[in-house]
Amino acid sequence: MLEFAYPHTDAQRAFIQKTLFEEKRLPKSLGLKVENVSYDDGLKITYENGYWGVLRFSGNENVIRLFAEMPTHEMAE
Repeated sequence: MLEFAYPHTDAQRAFIQKTLFEEKRLPKSLGLKVENVSYDDGLKITYENGYWGVLRFSGNENVIRLFAEMPTHEMAE
């Protein structure tokens, strides 16, 4: 399991917003089959075997929060 908050500029936020939430281009699948994608509270990607990743903007800081549960720490990073 990995949890991290990445600081971003306004320009980076706009790029992420456009790429992930408007164009709906997903990050690389890490060789795992994507089973579900949800945009309910940020972006949640559920992979085969129950692995998942979540990206969401903080409501009170200039950070994007990343959470991931993967088979290895390296994949989560």
